[in-house]
Amino acid sequence: MLPAARIFLITLLPFSLFAEDRTLVVLRTALQPFRAAPLAHLETRGATAEFTAIKHRLRDWIESRLTQFQWTDDAAVFADRLNLEIRQAGLTCDWSPKPGEAQ
Repeated sequence: MLPAARIFLITLLPFSLFAEDRTLVVLRTALQPFRAAPLAHLETRGATAEFTAIKHRLRDWIESRLTQFQWTDDAAVFADRLNLEIRQAGLTCDWSPKPGEAQ
C-alpha cells in the first residue's frame, strides 16, 4: 500500500469507529413515538405492527453483524461490542435496579 493511502486510512479510522450506524439511527427515530407515550397500547402490552417491524429491523441488524463473528471469537466480547453499540445509539432504557434488586 502506498504511504499516502496508509496515512489517509489511519486518519479516517477513528471517525469510522465512532460513526453512528445508519440502521441504529433509523431504529432510534422509529422508537421516539413509543418513548413519548410509554403507556399507549397497554391492552396489547405495547405490541403493535410498527413495534414488530422495529424488532425485526433490530434482529436483522444483529444478524448482519453476526457475519463478522468467527468460531474462534469470544462470544462475550462480541456481545459486549453489540451491546455497547446499542447503548451508544441510545436504544436502551434508562433503567437501574432498586437497592437489593437483581440486575
